[in-house]
Amino acid sequence: MAKKTSESSLDRSDLVDFVIDARTPEETRAIYNSWAPNYEEDMTLQKYKAPSIMAHFISQELHIKKDAVILDVGSGTGLLAVQLKNLGYSDMDALDYSDEMMSEAKKKNIYKSHFLEKVYKNNKLTLKDGQYDVVALCGCLMPGHIMPDALPEVARLLKREF
Repeated sequence: MAKKTSESSLDRSDLVDFVIDARTPEETRAIYNSWAPNYEEDMTLQKYKAPSIMAHFISQELHIKKDAVILDVGSGTGLLAVQLKNLGYSDMDALDYSDEMMSEAKKKNIYKSHFLEKVYKNNKLTLKDGQYDVVALCGCLMPGHIMPDALPEVARLLKREF
């Protein structure tokens, strides 16, 4: 994604194509690695609201306590964590497959831990069973990203009682 000054490096049609095109996770990772420095600017210009909507849903609809331990799966640059922090959450970990997106997230100093792992069917993540009160997946359940058949592994990370 080439850097442009006053407009997004990714136009709306490119974004739609990116979301719906079937790619391997490795191809998607390479795209995010090259996009990472411009990602937040591009998503702001595209009026991307999913992190804000999800954070408010977690807080106001689900009434998740502010001391909840949260795993942000597909965390990218940390857009969801920024919104959650603004709502009073502070115990958050990040899990993403793109090392460059993770590098951008680390600059924010919001997450306690960062896990660079691929989430896919039949792949056991290095995280422990029942470690989290909340596991959030914001904007990452789609082809080339995280597929629904990986959700049982993600669910394993949730505490049984919360």
